[in-house]
Amino acid sequence: MTEGDMQMLQDAAFEMSQKAALHLSEARENQSVVPKHARPCFLPVVPALHHLSKLEKAKYNIFDDTLLEQDQLTGLLLLGRTWLTGVF
Repeated sequence: MTEGDMQMLQDAAFEMSQKAALHLSEARENQSVVPKHARPCFLPVVPALHHLSKLEKAKYNIFDDTLLEQDQLTGLLLLGRTWLTGVF
């Protein structure tokens, strides 16, 4: 892969992650209108936000090895906090 291809891929990853972050932000803002019994449907948002954060730290390089690292404890702690508080 050429340097130009790599930069285009990083730019695309940046654009997609920005769109995803915008949608997740809107979901976060509107979660108060969702009935309490339906809020567990937001649990998949927690690992998505965590992955977007890791992608940002990797400067949107989708081939960065840090994206492959399994940090299950962090994920479980985030999910647990979300489950207990009802807020992601």
